[in-house]
Amino acid sequence: MLRELQDTPRGKAFLETQTLQEISIIWGLEDYFKSQLAKQNEGRKTLNFEMSEGKTAMPPSADHVKIVEREENGQKVVEMPIQFIRGNFHNADLPKMLLNTHVFRNQLKGPKYSHVVVDKFFSASVTVDGVKYISTLREKSKRYSEQGAAIVFLHAMGLVNKTYGFVPPEGARKYLTEVTRQTAKKDVISNETIRNNDTRLENEDTDCKKRRLEDDNPSVSLNQQETSQETDTSRNTNKSSIIDGAS
Repeated sequence: MLRELQDTPRGKAFLETQTLQEISIIWGLEDYFKSQLAKQNEGRKTLNFEMSEGKTAMPPSADHVKIVEREENGQKVVEMPIQFIRGNFHNADLPKMLLNTHVFRNQLKGPKYSHVVVDKFFSASVTVDGVKYISTLREKSKRYSEQGAAIVFLHAMGLVNKTYGFVPPEGARKYLTEVTRQTAKKDVISNETIRNNDTRLENEDTDCKKRRLEDDNPSVSLNQQETSQETDTSRNTNKSSIIDGAS
């Protein structure tokens, strides 16, 4: 699909994208994406349907999601909706790596992972020191679902900053970051240009339809001309009558 754009900054940024939201941003369609996503969310509320898989969009930080604590069969369970997006991490700060380091340094019990498969999607939980941590969003692989559960642990324990896992760190995806900045600057100008072009095309289309109608129906054009001439003659007659009356 990219063809000659593959070696351009935008083409390389496209290959770095991980969600539908990121794809829409680099093509200048973020506003359209947000409007359509809002419509879908309204539809889900009406149908009482919750989206539980598919990497569509990510909130900007943990402040925009809820960490829920509950009891299940006498065990504490911590839940959080987050997915593992590989492009949002450096090789040295992967969730399971940070979790294992923390467990080792603090001599905690675990980690122990378990999995549930639903419609070929994976949901994982990790148990550390008797507490189970679960991501409520599903993944397409067992390995990614384990990383998602590890992210829940790190945020619940306050071991990482609020944006960890939600947005890519500096340098993780250089082409996408640069193209996103450039697109944001051009959005206002491009949107105004698009609106002007739409108006111009609409006017041209209207004129084209009028000409086509006249070409297909010469009698219509002739009748319009005769009507116009009769109107002009009538106006001239009325003016002469008014002038004679005044005299």
